[in-house]
Amino acid sequence: MSNPSPESVPMISNRQSNAQIIKAFISNFISSLSGKMFSFGLGLMLLDETHSAISFGLNMLITPHHWSTLSSAHR
Repeated sequence: MSNPSPESVPMISNRQSNAQIIKAFISNFISSLSGKMFSFGLGLMLLDETHSAISFGLNMLITPHHWSTLSSAHR
């Protein structure tokens, strides 16, 4: 596969570039926050079902690492 020539690559302004950076930042922040909320919700569900604080604590220790590994693997 050949690289496109510089003439065929559309140029964007600094303003458009900054807007894209802000959109990417906001998107990543929302994704991270929702993933953490989901993990916490699963932990609460586990606590409610098992009535075991140890299970809840272990889930809180393991799950955030697990989700961050999965999300970084898909980039």
